[in-house]
Amino acid sequence: MSSPPRPCAYSRARCRIIDPIGLLRDLIAIPSINPRDELSFARPFGETAVIDHLEDVLARSRFDVERQTACPGRDNLLARVDGVDPSRVLLLESHVDTVGVEGYRGDPFDPVLRDGRVYGRGSCDDKAQVAAMVAALADVTSSGRPQHTVLLVLAVGEEYNFTGARALVESGLGADGAVVGEPTELQVITAHKGAVRMRCITEGVAAHSSEPSAGVNAIYRMARVLAVLERHAGALVGRQPHARLGTPTLSVGTIAGGRDTNIVPDRCVISLDRRVLPSEDSGTVIAEIQRAVLDDPGLDFPVEFVVDLADHPMETPEGATITRSLCAACEAVRGHSQVSAVRYGTDASKFAAAGIPSVVFGAGSIRQAHTVDEYVEVEQVWQATAVLRRLLEQGLLG
Repeated sequence: MSSPPRPCAYSRARCRIIDPIGLLRDLIAIPSINPRDELSFARPFGETAVIDHLEDVLARSRFDVERQTACPGRDNLLARVDGVDPSRVLLLESHVDTVGVEGYRGDPFDPVLRDGRVYGRGSCDDKAQVAAMVAALADVTSSGRPQHTVLLVLAVGEEYNFTGARALVESGLGADGAVVGEPTELQVITAHKGAVRMRCITEGVAAHSSEPSAGVNAIYRMARVLAVLERHAGALVGRQPHARLGTPTLSVGTIAGGRDTNIVPDRCVISLDRRVLPSEDSGTVIAEIQRAVLDDPGLDFPVEFVVDLADHPMETPEGATITRSLCAACEAVRGHSQVSAVRYGTDASKFAAAGIPSVVFGAGSIRQAHTVDEYVEVEQVWQATAVLRRLLEQGLLG
């Protein structure tokens, strides 16, 4: 393990209570793979162990914390700190779950520090953001109070169905602005796409493959559905693009059908992903896909649709208070700020849909998230921590 790089001038000297790099490495070492729909949370699945650790870290820093059950066996962790001016509330939120580790090179839960990077599953998505938020809030409260009331939420379930964020919104969560932690390379993200995920199902009649005419091949039927969806996807990319997010897209991700080579398949299932622009409505998008298939004259058989996810897009004005406030903090710490947009989805869209102006911000690159050698740059973690500290000290502008 290499020696840690020298931190930037505004970093370690100003983190008196919690070292964000040390906390990040502790968090990586605690597996917290999203269990998806499974009810068994045996290691390495589930977020309980990492939530337990963070609850202890926050308690030792004298925060009052509480748990909120997002779904059976899985709790969000909340800490609230009253501000000097309690008239407004700033939400800081990051998720603690990770994707799986299949194909990962080396030990995904060994938080190796090498060449100015911390490696390990969840290093940039999203445990660097958790560490930066906890360290920044602990540092500010060690010598006083933040300018405005702060609600820190460490959420479960972002990597599949946004379970934790949905539970927060359903509980009546309110705030004047939200910063959602994700790897953005320290850019302030004010827009991202939403997503609709669906399954299409065709049924057939099983028969022995030596006499296929005695059955109905569900895979052949699905092939005709796929041709329709391919045409629909091609039409989408010809639509008017969003200035920063481009056009809507559709992609078929998986296909499954048949029971054995010598049996005519009686069922076939595909899954598709449709990315949604801020100008679009998820319900309209779902209906449009269904019409494209069901109204096609070449399809003379039923097709079943199952919607697995209908997630909102997000777009927050650059002139919004939360955008200006975070940009001001970036400029104070880094000398500049950059506003941008991303095409992936985040917890932020759930808060925005609930009326909380939201932006996304954090250390690391999305290009490193979910990879076989996931890492985050140490320097960016320090800078993210410093920016968040500055935001807490200055509060929401205007």
